[in-house]
Amino acid sequence: MEVRQALRIRQRLVALGLSSRASRCETIALIEERNARLADELSSYPGNFVVAAGVEAGRVGIATHGVNYEYVEENLSDDPQRPRVLRVATPFPFPERLAIEFLQGLDEVLCVEELDPVIERALIYACGRQGISCKIRGKLTGDVRSSGENSVESVGVAINAFLGRESVVPEVDDLPQLPVRPPGALRRLPASCELLRRQARHGWEKDDLLR
Repeated sequence: MEVRQALRIRQRLVALGLSSRASRCETIALIEERNARLADELSSYPGNFVVAAGVEAGRVGIATHGVNYEYVEENLSDDPQRPRVLRVATPFPFPERLAIEFLQGLDEVLCVEELDPVIERALIYACGRQGISCKIRGKLTGDVRSSGENSVESVGVAINAFLGRESVVPEVDDLPQLPVRPPGALRRLPASCELLRRQARHGWEKDDLLR
């Protein structure tokens, strides 16, 4: 009797496990369907947009996001050879339809981003899925440094290398010198040392210092 009861309980547990797995699979399918729908809708989101290339630009482009977009624009402002720029505000779900429009007619794209190369991987996936012949460069290819925060200068170096230009690195002599302390100036003491010095000079008590 106990053996039969144990078998029935085991069968119920197995059935519950199967039903829970089926529910998880159904939930995952719904999430994937939702992500595909959102990716299409986000291609029309105003935060995701493409900036036209300059009149003398080649068949190259730059994909970026966030504050790195400002770094890119600061390096490319008023440049007739500026490449086409894709600004991504929603890396996930990725606006693939807008990215495909951006990739049309380009031979190479430089991805300027921080942290994980999300945009770079998404563009590689989009090129493979749509059969687009375009070389995607960025962190994975060593064209953008793989760690640390970007800056206007570091982004400028990456863009110039991508466009085949020389980067101007400031000489050490051109950097501003640190201010020199005058010979007669006293060194600043920590606040605690200053209080102890005054206490010793004026004979203050501890309660006087806290008033």
